[in-house]
Amino acid sequence: GTVLRKVDVSGTGGVGIEIFAGGEDNRVLDSKVRNNVKGIEAYSTEGTVVRNTEVSGNDETGIQIGWSSGWAVTGSKIHHNGGNGVLTDTADEGAVSGNEIRSNGENGVAEAGNGNTGVVTVSGNRIESNVRSGVALQIGAVGGLVVGNRVKLNGRYAVEVSDHPYG
Repeated sequence: GTVLRKVDVSGTGGVGIEIFAGGEDNRVLDSKVRNNVKGIEAYSTEGTVVRNTEVSGNDETGIQIGWSSGWAVTGSKIHHNGGNGVLTDTADEGAVSGNEIRSNGENGVAEAGNGNTGVVTVSGNRIESNVRSGVALQIGAVGGLVVGNRVKLNGRYAVEVSDHPYG
């Protein structure tokens, strides 16, 4: 897979980093992705990891994972994005863990998609001061596990489970 380490991406008219149908084991490590329309998108991939990366000030979603499996967002700072901090859309067997997720324009973490077949784990994060909810799970998104997070001061709910929670 491809490794992007210590990159600084800002000011694009679209997605800062897009990994699309990009194979397996792609990594975004120790980087900054700021002030784009969207921060990072990974679609139709396997084993993508975003670690120790700051994703901030993007107009829409900070990190969006879709139609992917075996992925992880860990040890990162995701803040001040216009949409969700992290949005998973029909993304299986993944983890959002050990992150600071705050001050986003919608939810801190949102799990959407009726096609999920594996567990998405949200654990050990500090999730606070997001406009909507700290963690939002869509009914029908199979296998959401939320454990050991510090969730506070979000606009609506700490954890929301509804038919359309992600925006």
